[in-house]
Amino acid sequence: MSEDDDLKQLLEVLNRVQARSKQLEKDTSAGRPQPKSSLAADDAKSQRWKVSPGAYTPLMASLDHLHCLRSSLVAGEKPPNIHLTIHQGAQFSLVRNALENAARSVWILTPSTRMERIKRNLSLQKKEYGDAGHLLTELGQNGDAWAKERKDKVDAEARRIGIPEIDPATGKPVRLRPAQYGEMVKLAGDQANGNGNWAKAVWHLCSALAHGDTQGMLNGLEKEIVGSENGVAIAKMTASIPNLLTFTQVAVVMLHQAFELYRLRATCHL
Repeated sequence: MSEDDDLKQLLEVLNRVQARSKQLEKDTSAGRPQPKSSLAADDAKSQRWKVSPGAYTPLMASLDHLHCLRSSLVAGEKPPNIHLTIHQGAQFSLVRNALENAARSVWILTPSTRMERIKRNLSLQKKEYGDAGHLLTELGQNGDAWAKERKDKVDAEARRIGIPEIDPATGKPVRLRPAQYGEMVKLAGDQANGNGNWAKAVWHLCSALAHGDTQGMLNGLEKEIVGSENGVAIAKMTASIPNLLTFTQVAVVMLHQAFELYRLRATCHL
């Protein structure tokens, strides 16, 4: 396909995401599990740190990043003329965050057992308290004590629900630790289309482009050798429209999988 065809397809993909966002704005029940659904029962069992908002909030974050991607792409809309702007690396940062937030939601919702979904959600809450504690420490406050108090409450909630301190099968302590984002993306990619390694590779490359890594730029952008000096090639780097399209499609597939899982868990099937 030509770059114009890629841009047209990219805009079509993001237009569908925007349409879904507008539908959610009108849906007053969005994010609320139906009574007697799996998620409603999850929330009832874990009274303080509920699973449904833990899974729905990253869904909205993913949707927001894709909406922002469209806003950065479309500089002006005056049909029939639409002006599109391609950035070298910043838009890949938006794709990365859309991908990892959708993956986070999939990671929480994928387990078939209630206890495992609750455990994954609690592990993320505990990690958030730890991260917030580090932030408070950097701001000159007693972040360690603040975080410990709250993480201890998460552990107490886990014990109350029935998550053991010691795994009876292994005899090892049960630690509430979430997967790293890269692993979440891989697991969610396996769930979405059976190709978790590809999803993780896309996430890694988007991360490299977001950070301005040299190898990320060499592998993720278009390059044209324009000269050399002392045996070192001089290259002109420009944004890769085909990569932006492909990576965005991966994020959108992941987001669709997350919405479908949420719908499945939030619907009463009795």
